[in-house]
Amino acid sequence: MLAAFYAAKDGDNVKARAILEDMASAGGGDGEGGRYGAHTVHEYSNYIKIGPPRPPFAWGLRDPEDDARAVERAKKGSQKWLTLCEKYRPEVEARQKQLAAV
Repeated sequence: MLAAFYAAKDGDNVKARAILEDMASAGGGDGEGGRYGAHTVHEYSNYIKIGPPRPPFAWGLRDPEDDARAVERAKKGSQKWLTLCEKYRPEVEARQKQLAAV
């Protein structure tokens, strides 16, 4: 997110668009925004812990095989997301050092 922000702030719209396209494809690329049932890419990337559902929602209402496939898709998507983090982290950290020096 920060890499896209910095690119947009610098007026580099081509780069910002490329980063956003990378992010969209890492989110699952299936129109679900990285959410597969009760499982999210961000949960398996250690960004959030969803925790148990609150009423009126509940786990376990789905077919266990569907749920297992959803977990695998979310884990696969999280690997894509973590790869992007590694790709853009050096650039973002360098920018943050520049900003801290000002």
